[in-house]
Amino acid sequence: MDDAYSDDRSYLLHPLYLIQHFLGVTAGISMLLNLLGRDFFAANMMVTIPAVLMSVLLYGLGYVAAHTTIPRETITSEEPQIQEPTPEETDELMMQIGAVLREQKLFVSPELTIQDLATAIHSNRTYVSQCINRRTGLSFSQLVTRYRVENAELILRSENYSSDHEAITDAMELSGFNSDKTFYRAFKEITGTTPLQYRKQNAPEQAL
Repeated sequence: MDDAYSDDRSYLLHPLYLIQHFLGVTAGISMLLNLLGRDFFAANMMVTIPAVLMSVLLYGLGYVAAHTTIPRETITSEEPQIQEPTPEETDELMMQIGAVLREQKLFVSPELTIQDLATAIHSNRTYVSQCINRRTGLSFSQLVTRYRVENAELILRSENYSSDHEAITDAMELSGFNSDKTFYRAFKEITGTTPLQYRKQNAPEQAL
């Protein structure tokens, strides 16, 4: 008895076969009517024959299409299932993330995306996102912001600048911030002070 219902694929495709048959019949009759020509249907009632035939066929085609449903359970997701990394893999990945952010300074690009970071360490964005969240409790954007603020602090402590305004401008632009508002808000949130206050409170380091 179970074998009688095993071919569910043919059952699901049956409405599609009907639509295909309707299309074939409609196309065939349409070609026949074109071959016969307008003069053949010049008589009073015969002129309605092509219109009625085509209307019936098109209605049948629309009816079958409108009542064709495919159960949701038969539709499979095309997205590959990515297995979660082990704790050891997460630790290794986090070390790579930290290394590439510090050494290559990817954060200086205002347009940096999580995909860019994943590509740099030859991983995928899902692993990278999970790793950052589990090991730091931060999102990707929050982690990048911290690296940017850390870099801005180094610039603000530098004695290479004769004016505070120049130091603050470079601290923003060379750390990947794309606006004054974003820079000041992030800096104040992480350090507890404004960029100007931070520069005045920290003696400039000796230039290398």
